[in-house]
Amino acid sequence: MKLWICVLILAGNLSAAVWSTNKVWSESNEKAYSAWVESNWTNDVFTNSESPLFGLKTDCADASYAMRAYYAFLNGLPVNFHRYDGAKIDQTMSSFDHIKDPFARFRSYLNYVFDVTDTRTLSRDTYAIDINRQKMRAGIVYVSPGIHSYQITGLDIYGVPQTLSSTVPREQRLLFSHYGFPFYVPQDTKKYLDGFRAFKTDAQEESSKEQFQIAASAAGDFISYQEKMIQKLQIQSEPFDRRITRIKGNLCFFSRERAVLVTDAFVAQQTQGGSCFGYAAFDGYSTYIRDEKLKKYFLELKKMTSSSAWASTPHDAKKSLLSVFLVEIPDNDCTVETSLPIKPTLRLAEIYQALETKK
Repeated sequence: MKLWICVLILAGNLSAAVWSTNKVWSESNEKAYSAWVESNWTNDVFTNSESPLFGLKTDCADASYAMRAYYAFLNGLPVNFHRYDGAKIDQTMSSFDHIKDPFARFRSYLNYVFDVTDTRTLSRDTYAIDINRQKMRAGIVYVSPGIHSYQITGLDIYGVPQTLSSTVPREQRLLFSHYGFPFYVPQDTKKYLDGFRAFKTDAQEESSKEQFQIAASAAGDFISYQEKMIQKLQIQSEPFDRRITRIKGNLCFFSRERAVLVTDAFVAQQTQGGSCFGYAAFDGYSTYIRDEKLKKYFLELKKMTSSSAWASTPHDAKKSLLSVFLVEIPDNDCTVETSLPIKPTLRLAEIYQALETKK
């Protein structure tokens, strides 16, 4: 209750601003922000009727902007956001002065931010971080400009992040929760505008090249890149059976995401009369790059059966891995839902066989 009263006072003191500020970003405030994200930024933040953000419609960049803005609003801190044309859109805007309720004013401001930003502006409003446990923490974002973004909500002792993300089209939704690295590798070695990033403040932050160097050492292979990142970030080595669970979980998550993309593509094609996509739409909906990455995940799992640790792996973990390749072994871990009435669900083993036979 005291927190909400403080917010109301802060927001009401300067009527010409979306909210007033009484702090600046410092390392201690960044740590507090990180702790808040880890505890409070949950996948139902836009769908829980008790959340002040309930009902807001987001895409991937929107959710990342909302995370930073909401904490800043609650704690009297500034934001450093910019729209497409480079104009600043921070908390000092007076466009929402006619809205007296501080939460309604903030929600209107957020909707405006959502309208005039995307992953390209998000990459410019953030900077690439060093890869260590002090910088790689809850509250940072992963950005692939023009494609996708994720919010990082935690990092475990094995060096593996927990992420949340929204997607297109913009709508009210549960955020997608994923234990593992994003499906991308930082590759912008000219401007360093992708990768794991922290929000900029008024201080001068310099982008780090470290994660791009790690990606280069992995020759752009995203599984090798992930393993190198884990080695940098882990406190404790990941147990072999846990690694099986993680990689299979990644396979399951990205297979489900693929199924959603296929459904979205089908709906989009029907809305244009069933005609073929133009280049831009084809690029947005096609799955051939994703399919190559999925295949690499399958091959990584298969390689694990040749590891020296395989012999001592618990029976249940072995069975779980083998069910990815053998249809006759029940798979109780992953079901991929489709929009097909004849085949409403797929197993990972069926997806693997389809990839192998180029279907």
